[in-house]
Amino acid sequence: MPRTKHPETAPEIADEVQRQIDQWLEAMRWQRVANRALCFLSLTHTQFLVLLGAARALAGRKAAVSVADIADAAALDASTTSILITKLAATGHLDKDLDGLDARQVSVLVTREGYACLHRAAALLAAAAAELDELEPPLR
Repeated sequence: MPRTKHPETAPEIADEVQRQIDQWLEAMRWQRVANRALCFLSLTHTQFLVLLGAARALAGRKAAVSVADIADAAALDASTTSILITKLAATGHLDKDLDGLDARQVSVLVTREGYACLHRAAALLAAAAAELDELEPPLR
């Protein structure tokens, strides 16, 4: 197979693109720190986002919320949210029931255990955020 000649230098990156890349790398750095903090609760950062999204979606409502409501509140896609709702229901953090005759439609509530875990997670993340720069120096 013939070799394709590649340039031997990195491409020039526009300032705005570099700012976006830097934000992306910082978000990945925070994700690593958050996962380390949340592992004590057997949660991943994405599970935390779904649990928090459920609590926020439920705020001020008297009824359970849908997967779409939680996905919107967590800024995640519905497919990922649905999978994590099932996992969080299995651990007792969420209560998930069928909503009508369609098995794809569920209504979700945060359990007492879920709210307690959410408050512990928030405290762990606050401590992690305070120590973030000490744990890993910033990229730039």
